[in-house]
Formats: sequence, structure tokens, C-alpha cells
Amino acid sequence: MNNAIPLDLAAFRAGQISILFHVIQEMVEKEHLSPQLSGLIGIASDMHAEVRESLEQETGE
Repeated sequence: MNNAIPLDLAAFRAGQISILFHVIQEMVEKEHLSPQLSGLIGIASDMHAEVRESLEQETGE
């Protein structure tokens, strides 16, 4: 199964996901949810940021 998408579309979607992570993190903090959950979301967000940066470098955005 090869459902690969073009790199420029991947970079665009990665940008959208960055916004989603930001909104989720704000909700976690506002609702005073588990610090462990906040930490896990932070780790996922950091990993995503690395992927997004790589995509942006490849696409020149």
C-alpha cells in the first residue's frame, strides 16, 4: 500500500498539525489535566516539529 503524498502537501499538513498540537496543549493546561498527559503531548509535539522542519527544508518553505 503506497499512499504517499507530495512533500509540499506533507509540509502543509504538518503546519496544520502544529496548530492542532498548540490548541490541544492549551486545552490540557486550561482544564488542568494530568501533567503526564501534558508531557506526552509535548513529546509528540516536539517530534512533529522535527519532522515539519525537515519537510520545510526539503520543500524550501
